[in-house]
Amino acid sequence: MCVLYAVFIFSGAVCAHYLTGLVSAYLGVVEPRSVAGIGFLLGTFGGSLIAAITRAIKAADLWAFIRSKFGGGGT
Repeated sequence: MCVLYAVFIFSGAVCAHYLTGLVSAYLGVVEPRSVAGIGFLLGTFGGSLIAAITRAIKAADLWAFIRSKFGGGGT
């Protein structure tokens, strides 16, 4: 469970750091308080999205899927 929190924190920080400038420039936002708000939202939603994707990948039986597609799985 601690790993999921670490993934959430790290991926949220990465999303906020790298996407805030792009999104604020795209939206034409230049006020620092608004840019900070955009960074916060991107970090929160980005962290949640990446954590959910990580959980889905761990829950999926990808090895069985690969074996069924590329041989050794029967049908």
